[in-house]
Amino acid sequence: MAPPGLLCQWMLLAKLLLGLVTLGVAQKVIMVSNLTCWVCTVGQHGENCLTMNETSLLPQQTCPVDRKYCKVKRRFTNDVVDAFERDCAAECKHGCITAGNSNRYVIGECTTCCNSTLCNVGTGGAVGHRVATPALVGIFVAAVVLKSAGS
Repeated sequence: MAPPGLLCQWMLLAKLLLGLVTLGVAQKVIMVSNLTCWVCTVGQHGENCLTMNETSLLPQQTCPVDRKYCKVKRRFTNDVVDAFERDCAAECKHGCITAGNSNRYVIGECTTCCNSTLCNVGTGGAVGHRVATPALVGIFVAAVVLKSAGS
C-alpha cells in the first residue's frame, strides 16, 4: 500500500487533471455555440451588402452567445429596397409582412433566418431588390404625402 502522503498527492493530481479537462470541454462548448454572421447595411456598405459581389469587403462578426441566428432583413416600397441589413439576432421570425392599397402601393419587410456560420447570404425574400437612394426615397415619400393630402 502507498504511503498516505503519496496517496494524497495522487488524488490532488487527479483532481487537478480532471479540472483541466473539464475546463477544456467547457471552453470548447462556448466556442462552438458562437456563430459568425455577415454584418452590414446598405447605408454603411453600399449595394455590396445586398448583392455580396465582393464578400472580402464585407465584415463578419462572431455573435455573442445569446444571439443564435444570422438574419437578413429587407424593407421595401413596391419593388425598391428602402433598407437592408445582415446581422446577428437573439430572436428571428422568418417571413414577410406587407401592406398595400388598390393603387399598387405596397410596403413591406421580409426577414430570413438561419443558424450556421455565414449562412445569411440571401436577399431577405422574393420581392425585387433595386436599392433606393435616400433622395429617391425622400421624393417618393413626399409624392405619397402630397397625393394623400389632395384626396
